[in-house]
Amino acid sequence: MTNDFRPWCDIEQGDGMRREVAGSVNEMSIGGDRLRGRWTLLLIPVLAMFLAGSRVVMAQPDPPRMPGWPPFREVWSFDVSTNAIRQLDVAHEHVLANQWREAIQILDPLLDLSPGELVPLHQIPFAELSAENLPVDSPVPPRKTWRRYLNVELTIRSWLSQWPEAGRKIYRQELDPRAVRWWQEYRTTGDFAAAERIVRRAWLSSVGDDATNILAHRAFEQRDYITARSLWQSLLPAALAQALIANETPLERVGLPRYPDSDLPPADLIARIVLCDFYSANEDQLRIGRSLLEREFPLARGQLGGREGLWIQLIDDLRAGLSRMAESEDSSTGSTRRLLADVTLPVTWGSHPARAGRDGPVFDLGAEVWSAPIPQEGLPLFKAQEQRLLADIPPSYPVIWNGLVLVPTATQILAWDVQSGRPAWKSGDDAQPAIYPPTGGETLVPPILSSRGRPAYSLTIADDRLYARLGWPVALQAANETRDLEGQLICLDLGRDQGKLHWRVTPADLFDDGESWDFAGTPVVWEDAVYVVVARSRALVDWGLICLDAETGNLRWLAPLGHGRTSQLPNVNQLGMSLATLHGGNVFVTTEPGGVACVEGKTGRLLWGVTVEIPGDEPSRAPYLVMPCVADQGSIFVAPADANDLYAFEASTGAVRWVRPQPEPLSQWVGVADGQLILGGKSLWSFDTSTGRTRWRFLQTEPEWSGYGHGVFSGDSILWPTREALFEIELATGQPTRIHEWRLGGEDRRGGHLAIERGRLVVSQSDRLCVYGEESGIVGQATVKQGIGRLSED
Repeated sequence: MTNDFRPWCDIEQGDGMRREVAGSVNEMSIGGDRLRGRWTLLLIPVLAMFLAGSRVVMAQPDPPRMPGWPPFREVWSFDVSTNAIRQLDVAHEHVLANQWREAIQILDPLLDLSPGELVPLHQIPFAELSAENLPVDSPVPPRKTWRRYLNVELTIRSWLSQWPEAGRKIYRQELDPRAVRWWQEYRTTGDFAAAERIVRRAWLSSVGDDATNILAHRAFEQRDYITARSLWQSLLPAALAQALIANETPLERVGLPRYPDSDLPPADLIARIVLCDFYSANEDQLRIGRSLLEREFPLARGQLGGREGLWIQLIDDLRAGLSRMAESEDSSTGSTRRLLADVTLPVTWGSHPARAGRDGPVFDLGAEVWSAPIPQEGLPLFKAQEQRLLADIPPSYPVIWNGLVLVPTATQILAWDVQSGRPAWKSGDDAQPAIYPPTGGETLVPPILSSRGRPAYSLTIADDRLYARLGWPVALQAANETRDLEGQLICLDLGRDQGKLHWRVTPADLFDDGESWDFAGTPVVWEDAVYVVVARSRALVDWGLICLDAETGNLRWLAPLGHGRTSQLPNVNQLGMSLATLHGGNVFVTTEPGGVACVEGKTGRLLWGVTVEIPGDEPSRAPYLVMPCVADQGSIFVAPADANDLYAFEASTGAVRWVRPQPEPLSQWVGVADGQLILGGKSLWSFDTSTGRTRWRFLQTEPEWSGYGHGVFSGDSILWPTREALFEIELATGQPTRIHEWRLGGEDRRGGHLAIERGRLVVSQSDRLCVYGEESGIVGQATVKQGIGRLSED
């Protein structure tokens, strides 16, 4: 990537041909006819600086990897089962000799005793789970920079899917008696645990497909469309299953378990997969599935919503009905995708637990409506001058819920009415915004030692309850730190009790003496479970994931996520906010340095892990970043803080869909929309979610125009905050259509983390919360003439 200084707007098209634009102001208007609202256009000199240091580039070829990179070395380690590796090797020898019964006698107890233990796939090549494809349209690196681990259960189930008919026959002779007994137990009691037992322990039994189908129906009813789709797809014949993913060319074979000879009607399975794609707003896959259904089973009949008819007609009628609803909605909210959004999801960092962002309303930014101070606790920083730019990002991430804007700090939770700015649930001129503690936060005693990183605070709201971590945001306490820095997790009741404390726990309440675990981030919630990343620093850095009961705060389980080398100094505390991501009933965590882990949300068992290359020995950027996994439509996107690559993994198995070099050190997620993965660093980038190819890039070279805070989606645009201005960027093209300079209102304002609701835009700055309306703003359209930035008047 080149960041050359050019006194014109440089737009590069997909064919690589460049056209340098200079001319009249009207010719240089960016997105001229797309202006909306009362954006008064005004000439300001500072815009020339912005336009001289920025470019929009469309689909430029991706930069090649530089030669001479060091060989791949793992700096993160998962605990693996050497016994399972040996047992799998022995079972494989029996299979080669057609000794199926002997192989089953090895695999069956292994599934019973070690289902959640990991095995490295590169050591069991016979399972064919880590073989690479040869994609033609993905930016593939010249060498492998990752290593995959899969748990014993998934490894065996995927391997069993490849067994020939002779092996399946012996398998069913051995396991059908108990599998049929479990199936009868399910049919008698309705206990889904019996069906789950069949899938886990007797996958190839004669009732394995029936149990899988039942679990898929349950997931669909629970609106877990990703899990339901995966289960139904595993029952399809190979050719039909492949036809559903014909547009994908993953870098690795996904290796999803596939039941080889189900007698369930394939037309019904495809129709239900199409419904999963419909309700999860996966338009690309929906078109593929509908086309396959119409081509292969045009006369297949089914039932949907109490109606009986042709599957294809029932699905088309459902789509048409929703389209009519979207068209009848107000233009600021009307879209099929927004109507299908699950409004019951918890709200948190990244909008919801998948961290992929949420479609916000169209917003015409106007004047500031109200503002309020955010009291922040100061921390002594290690080598403060060196950390100044990295640590100078606002610490508090706001959340909007039920007409309130809530903001966490190290010591308290603040809440205001988002429209009026009045403190929540309080009256009187002297009312304070703190809802916990109700009298305001106490001053924290600072650490004895200095800290490296930046403070970051967020919260989660689910089922009218608020969950947050309070205390100093120290993820890893220095070995020589003598002051107790343990944080606390709190749960507040926002419904009946208007912020009253429901429960509070500290690490000492959950762990035995000497375990030394600390809360490393904000809780995330799904149904009745609360998930929190924990960490500790010993000779190595250990990471884990805990699950608490949402009602009581009691510990359900702790899942160790492995360990890695640490560059932490013994006299320096390490700050950070590590966030878990939820998708399809599983929990995904990036561990620093260089690990990605998937944990089953119900049991705490590790499903898979991936280690990635972390080159060099530079100080880690992780303490300064909030970069959790982002999940969307069965894919997990990861930009490890100290890695050179950006990864897309298949959610069920960890198979790598694509890998591409990070074009610059990426530091901010915006989310996923319209098949685009939006990330920021100094500049804003759009990557194709299917291939990793660059869609567009909004390049910045001047520090004051670099990303400064968490952006949001707004209609068909992205609102992207920088230190000096807010840009509205067209999602489809990356063109900046409007700009608002923070200081034009006469106040000393800066960028920050955004949250949006109809009629209000919230900006959480370093020490102040500013809320903007849609009236009387000084904003405008970016234009250029020979290096001069203009805001033309409406």
